[in-house]
Amino acid sequence: MEFIPDSGTSLMLNHYPLEIMQVKNNMVKTVRLFLDQIIPQTEDQTEPLDDG
Repeated sequence: MEFIPDSGTSLMLNHYPLEIMQVKNNMVKTVRLFLDQIIPQTEDQTEPLDDG
């Protein structure tokens, strides 16, 4: 990530759904992790990307 997301921003990080709750002093201070909504990892998602 190249920027600090705003509060209320939702994202997926390694198959974990997260919501940014609090940002302070150029850092994410509080994050909500939704454990009941984890997306299972499949074999296709574990292979490294080929840049070409």
